[in-house]
Amino acid sequence: MSWLKLVEAPVKAKVTKVSPDGKKLSINTGPGRELNIDLDKAPEVDVSTDMGQTTIKLNKKKGPNVGPKVRPGQQVNVQEDEKPSYEKWDHPEAVDYAKHLEKTFGSPDEFTNEQVVWHNKDGFKRIVCRDEYILHTSPAPHYDFVYSYVDLEVPESLSDELAKCSGSILIDHLKNEVGARCGSLSANATTINFVMDVVAGRAEPIKENYEKRILDMIDMNEKGKHYKLDWWPDETGDADPKNPYYAESINEGPNDPNIFKAVFMAGGPGSGKSYVADKLLRGRGLKNSNPDVMFEILLKKAELKPTPDDIGSEKGQAVRDRAKAVTNNQLETWIDGRLGLIIDGTGKEPAKIAKTSEMLQDLGYETMMLFVNTSLEVAQQRNRQRERSIPDRMVTNMWNMVQDNIMKFQQIFKTGNFTVVDNSGGLEDPERKDNFARVSKDIDKFLAQPVTSRKAKAWLDSKRPQ
Repeated sequence: MSWLKLVEAPVKAKVTKVSPDGKKLSINTGPGRELNIDLDKAPEVDVSTDMGQTTIKLNKKKGPNVGPKVRPGQQVNVQEDEKPSYEKWDHPEAVDYAKHLEKTFGSPDEFTNEQVVWHNKDGFKRIVCRDEYILHTSPAPHYDFVYSYVDLEVPESLSDELAKCSGSILIDHLKNEVGARCGSLSANATTINFVMDVVAGRAEPIKENYEKRILDMIDMNEKGKHYKLDWWPDETGDADPKNPYYAESINEGPNDPNIFKAVFMAGGPGSGKSYVADKLLRGRGLKNSNPDVMFEILLKKAELKPTPDDIGSEKGQAVRDRAKAVTNNQLETWIDGRLGLIIDGTGKEPAKIAKTSEMLQDLGYETMMLFVNTSLEVAQQRNRQRERSIPDRMVTNMWNMVQDNIMKFQQIFKTGNFTVVDNSGGLEDPERKDNFARVSKDIDKFLAQPVTSRKAKAWLDSKRPQ
């Protein structure tokens, strides 16, 4: 329900009528404006009292949470909860895919800060895109965030067999509903079609059979053929080989060219690591683990400014902890899939970076470091221009500390996998341009190296169908 035409929230209002059971309210929100609420029919309304002040919240998505009854003549606050937005989601991949679906299906039938839902679209009873990014390693590593459902009665005797085929198969015997969770509608349709065939007796519920269907679908896509099913219209063109979302979801896995590669970034404040990463590493398929990026996103969500006072506040520190937690969870998920990584840091803790590099190498990763260097003068100048700046004294101390660690980093990553990027010059500095070109070649060489570690090869072999 939208209340925008009924109330310009938040407003001071007056209760004019209340039913005996307290469930039906009439509220005067201004001259000639009357707001009528039936709490039984509008569960998204919340009535609560704090410090003696009663507030009626509209569009309360987590309601109902109806508190004390109100009485005629009572003064209340009326406000509308902030509308849900993709900006509140944590996973950009899910956001991109949801927006992609909107181009065909239109605005979602349901929209919250956790998921969007369409009903009766593209041959499915329901399509749900959730703010999540779940690693799934069968039949190859990829990430799940979109769900599709159909009405289908599955005999309970088949439940365990189908569960062994894939964790993406979701069965609700009470609703006689079957769902699939994957990274594309194509994979969901393939999964549901497999369940349909098993129920109809056209296929055996064996994991190898299911995985072969998924791999056959991927093979068709890679050969430029459009995968099709009789009951699935594929209104979004999701199975079109040129579709960027589907293509990306199937390329992350054992055949990903940058699997088992990790590039560490180090440099002091104002060195321009983000700029260098954008210029030299963007578009290479590496997953960027940068808590600063997540911190800035979450600061905006919390309506905090990137100032020392806001960042240093209790709320600001809670946001920082949340950013670190989200980033660490993402990193763990990417490492589970052995995907190529960019690991960002200040460079002031070589022991910590050495430990992370050793852990990745133990898993079969190859690691290198890009050390982004600038003069102290340039670092100070850039820091002052940043919205989230720190005092000059701190910049000097951190710059000196990072400079002292250059030799330590070189010892950790060895000469061949340690590269210094001079980022002191301006945009038109020819020396910086030449340096970037040289470093870009070093990165190309590093990423092009085939996997050599025994552990990496064994992991790859275990993920490929026999």
